[in-house]
Amino acid sequence: MVAIIGLSTWAGVWLDGHFQTKTPWYTIGLTLSGIFLALFQVIRSATQPD
Repeated sequence: MVAIIGLSTWAGVWLDGHFQTKTPWYTIGLTLSGIFLALFQVIRSATQPD
C-alpha cells in the first residue's frame, strides 16, 4: 500500500518537474489514483474467500 502511494506520488512530482507545471496537477492526480488503487487492493484482498 505504501509502495503504490509512494511511487505514484514520486511519478507525479517527477512529471510536474519535467513539464514545469505551475500547479501540481500530475502530483495531485497520481497521488489520488495511487490511494484509490491501494484501497481497492486492500478491500479486494479482505473480501476474497480463502
